Amino acid sequence: MSERLRVSVLMTVYNGERYLKEAVNSILDQTFTDFEFIIVDDGSTDGTAELLAAERDPRIRVWRSAENIGRPRALNVGLELTDGAYLALLDADDVALPHRLEKQVSFLDEHPRVGILGSPCLQMDVTGRVLSVLEVPTTNLQIRWKSLLAMPFANPTVMMRLDVLARSGLKYDEGLQLAQDYDLLTRALNHTQGANLSEPLVLRRLHGDSVTGKRRGLQQRNSDMIALRTIREQLPGFAITSQQVSRLRALFSGEGKLPPDLDAKRPVLAQLYLDLLQ
Repeated sequence: MSERLRVSVLMTVYNGERYLKEAVNSILDQTFTDFEFIIVDDGSTDGTAELLAAERDPRIRVWRSAENIGRPRALNVGLELTDGAYLALLDADDVALPHRLEKQVSFLDEHPRVGILGSPCLQMDVTGRVLSVLEVPTTNLQIRWKSLLAMPFANPTVMMRLDVLARSGLKYDEGLQLAQDYDLLTRALNHTQGANLSEPLVLRRLHGDSVTGKRRGLQQRNSDMIALRTIREQLPGFAITSQQVSRLRALFSGEGKLPPDLDAKRPVLAQLYLDLLQ
C-alpha cells in the first residue's frame, strides 16, 4: 500500500444478519470515502456469512472465524488487520449517520492531542424509532471524571488514533467478555486525551437480543472492577472499596442495582463522592 488509508472501520458480528445490512450500508454511504471496512465474522451460524459474501464493495475486508471466539478476541483480530491512521468502531446492529466519519476525521486532524473521539448517540428501538439521546461528557477533564465510575464514551461512536494503541501496546482484554470497551478506553486515556463532539453521529439500537441485554449482571460486575482499577490508577492512595465503587456507580451513574439500605448509606456515599471529586 503506497499511502496509508485515513480510516479503518472495524465491526465484529455474531449471528447479526437481522440488522447487519443496514449497519454495513451506513458505512458504505459515508460522505468521507478514504477508508477500509474490516468486518470480523465471529463464527456466525445464521445468514451473516452469505450476506457478507454478497458484498462487492472493494473497501470491505471480511475475516471469518470457523468458531465463535468471543468479541474481545474478534476485536483484536480486527486490530491486527488495520492499515488506517484512525480506527472507527461500529456495532453490527447500529447505524452511522452519513457525516460521521467526515466530522470525526476533521476534528482529529485539527486536534492532534486528542486520541479518542466520540459523540452522543440517538437510541432507537428495533424498528428504528428514536427513543432518546445518550449524552456524553465533551471535554477531556469531564471525560476523565466520568471514567472513574462509568464509560465516558458511547462505544459505537468511537474513533481513535491507532498509533496510541500501537505505542502503548494496548489491545482488548480477552479475559473480559463484557465491558472490554470501557476497559480499553480507560487504559488508553492514560496515554492520550479524549473528547466527544456535541452532535449525535450514530443511531444505537436497543433490543433484548444484545449481549449486554442478556448478561447485564456480568456487565455491571466487570464495570465495577474497571472503575475501581481506574480510581486507584488516577488517585493513588484514595481509600475506597469495591463495594463502595459499586454503590457509587449505582447512585451517581445510574449503573448497577441500588442497595436496599440506600437511605442509610446515602450520606456516607455522598461524602465519598465529594471526596472523589475534590
